[in-house]
Parts: sequence; C-alpha cells; structure tokens
Amino acid sequence: MRKKPLSALLVILSALLVSACQWPLDWNTAPGNNPNVPGVGDHRLGVPFEWQAGQLYCTLADTQMWAEYAGQGGPSQDDILNWMLNYDPADTSSNGSISPNGIPIEVAAFTGWNVEGDWYNGDAGNRQNATADQKKGISQGRPTITLTEDGFHSVLVVGGSWHALSTEQPDDDYMLVHDSAIGSYINYTIGEWMQQIMSASSGGGALYSVQAAGQKYSTADELSVFNYWGGTYYGDPDPPSGCDLCNPQARLDVPLSGPVRGLLAGWWRFSPLGSRLAAVRMSRSNTGLKYSAASRSRVQSAVPISAGRSATGPRRDVFVPFPNATAAGQIIENFRAGIRQTRIDQMPGFGDLNLDSQLLQVSSVEAVTSLGSHPNYYLLSIATAAGGPYALAAVSGTGWLLAVSIISGVPTELPGSLDWAKDVVQTKIGATATRAHKVYFVSSATAYQSILRPTVRIEAPGRTLYVDVRGRVFEEDPTGGEEVHLNSGVSHLRRVAE
Repeated sequence: MRKKPLSALLVILSALLVSACQWPLDWNTAPGNNPNVPGVGDHRLGVPFEWQAGQLYCTLADTQMWAEYAGQGGPSQDDILNWMLNYDPADTSSNGSISPNGIPIEVAAFTGWNVEGDWYNGDAGNRQNATADQKKGISQGRPTITLTEDGFHSVLVVGGSWHALSTEQPDDDYMLVHDSAIGSYINYTIGEWMQQIMSASSGGGALYSVQAAGQKYSTADELSVFNYWGGTYYGDPDPPSGCDLCNPQARLDVPLSGPVRGLLAGWWRFSPLGSRLAAVRMSRSNTGLKYSAASRSRVQSAVPISAGRSATGPRRDVFVPFPNATAAGQIIENFRAGIRQTRIDQMPGFGDLNLDSQLLQVSSVEAVTSLGSHPNYYLLSIATAAGGPYALAAVSGTGWLLAVSIISGVPTELPGSLDWAKDVVQTKIGATATRAHKVYFVSSATAYQSILRPTVRIEAPGRTLYVDVRGRVFEEDPTGGEEVHLNSGVSHLRRVAE
C-alpha cells in the first residue's frame, strides 16, 4: 500500500486545527427560525410600543408591550394593575408602582413566559455580565425589563449591536430600549448604558433585570471569548489597548484530547505548519461571534492585551476626534464619529442618520448641566431640511456619543426645549422666566427625565422652577415636597402645576 506523503497528513491536521477554532453560535447571534431578529450584528425585536398611562406605570407599560409581543392579546395597563392589586397587593400600589419582587409576577402572568427577577452587583464585571445576558436574550427573541434611574424607572430592552473592528477585535456598540415615558427604540451607546443608565439602587450599587429563567450568567463562555479577543465597549473610559493597531492571531489555548493531542504535542510549537496556523484569524460570520464550549478549545490574541489604557485613543477604529470639545462644530463632528463607529445608521429606523444624508442638519447644540451623578453633556437637536425636529442625540463632555432617539408625532416646537419650558411656566403659573437651562436629575421619582429629555430649570423672580418633559412644573421648596439628591446636597421639589 502506498504511503501518503507527510504533506497530505499535515493538510488533514491543518483542517482539524482550523475546525477546532470555529465557534458555532451563541450570545449575539440570531436564531434562523426567529423572524423578529435580523441575522446580522444589529438586532432589533419587533416589540409593539406603548406609552405609559400614568406617572408610575412604567413596569405596567413594559409588561403590556411584552405581552403583546408574546401574542397574549392586548391587556391594558389598568387591567394588569387591577390584577396585581388582587393577586399581589404586598408588591403593588394603587398609583401603579410595582416593587421589583412583583415585576416577574406580572410579566409571567400576562406573557405566559417563564421569567425571573435577577439582581446583579453593580461592579464593572457584573455590568458586563448583565449586558451580555440581555443581549443573549435578544438573540433568542426574548426582551428584558431593566430598572434604570436608580430604580425609579424601568425600560424594556428590545435590541442591541456589536461589530468587528478592522483589527478583528469585537466591539460592543449599543442597546435599544422601549422607554414608555420617552419613546420607542431609544439608542443608548453601550458605555452610557453600562456606566450610567442601568442602575436599580441609589448610587448604582445594584442592577436588576426581569428576564427568561436561567438567563442570568448564561453568557460566561461567550464573554470569555469576547475578552480573549480584546473585546471593547464603545465609550468605555478605560478600554483595552495593545491590539487596536494589530491583527489578532488565533492560537490553540486549551489542548485537544485524544489522538490529535498526541500527534500535535511534539511538533506544534516548532513546525512550519504550526507557525502558519498561528496566523489563522478567528472565524466570524454576519450573525455573531462563534464559540463552542464542547470543543474544549479557545483562541486568544497572540499579541498580549496591554495594561496601558487610554480614554480616547490611540485607537484606530473607535475614538473621539476632538476630545473635550466645547465648540459646536467639533461637538457635531464627535456626534458624527459616534454614528459612524457604532453603525447606528444601519439599524432599521435610523437610516436617515446616514452621514451622507442631505435631508438632516444639526439645528442646535446645548450644554446640559447635571445636578446629579451623571456628568455634564451636550444635547443635539437634529432637524429635517424643512426645519422640523427629527432626532435628539447626547454627546458626553469627553466627546463620546451617549444616546440617539428618532422623534415622531411631536409638534414643531419640541417638548423639553428651553423656549417651550418658558412658555409652560408663563401659561400655567404666570411666571416670567429670567433664565432657563437644562439639568439632569437622578434619584427623583417626581420629575421624570432622560438625558435626551432633561428637566429644564427656570429661574423666575423669587423662585426656582423645574419643568419636565410632560409639562409639569415643580418648585424648589426647602420646607416640603419630595426629597431629591443633588451634587450640592439634598433639596426638595413640590409640584405646582400639572
């Protein structure tokens, strides 16, 4: 019998090694049988949107949206509230507020899904775990309710995105949420989501998600591969560097078992084939990172991730063009860079944000002063060519894009604008504003706010007023009202007009 040449054997071994580095599917990947999730890196569930019917109806609205998505008819928010008042009065208030323990009860009852309420510690590692778990839920067609605003509000997570940088590092870009008080498909870039928005207790000390049973910590293997490849998060103030200007190389990190291991053990490190296989890049597809725990093989960068870190660079693909910019033109360029780097304009519904579009223009750039823990930032209004409002965007003082929201069904004068707020206080309480500027409260259930719809502070003769996006007016009153926590200390707000 004729012996096969050694080269043929090496080719076979090469195929075995390459296949060992092919990761079949998981955390950000859309199942092929789920029509609600596109089979690309940008995932968006087709969840119907509902506005909350009352000031504290946010979780009721989230449950209503989830139930409609699950095909369980159309219960109203009051239907859900009345059922909860009868079934679980300990966790339910007649004003619509539901405690964290009560949220999974209402979701399970009205969606028919097996869900659980999961707490995570607020440290950086758990924020990454919570976000990965949310995205895995999206990849499998399952939304997640997440508490925000230090537990005073909740949103429904309905989408998100990652993509591969030209260096082959995976980059986590953004989350999409339905916010029943603000609008549908609000886009929070991942750094803003993890560092600021996603918090269930004062000071961000804990996180809380209502999600499919077993979803918590289900992404450990996928997150490990993400980290092995120098995975980074858009807007991360402390991102990994060291592979930002290189092409990562795949190499075997965990030995294979069986006869293949024996064949490889002696010559792997020294053979020319071993050197060539060390240059095999990691496998990617349009549907997500690929990984198989059963293969008992992992890949990691042949170039070690540097301990050195940088706030905005030197990164070739994800960076701020004008760090700490204060000029409007440079802030707009930072906004455009954020759109380009996160590929938000490729998400369905955001296509008109394409940088080549001649239909839109940035109509205003306003500095927003934060009175709470959130850093100061800039609010950009994007208008159509005809001058009507189209979108809002927030850019950090450093220059990272924080959030984007497409506007629909609003009047020419945007609720939450300075001029609009001046008109509100004049009309409702007869006060003439001497100065108006935007602020962003945290730890307050009184005046609802978002970085895209911040509360407006109005200074009038002898009084300081606040107007939220719903047009309600509040006044600072040290003798009463609801306690709010600001950087300057504790203050009190009293509602003076609906």
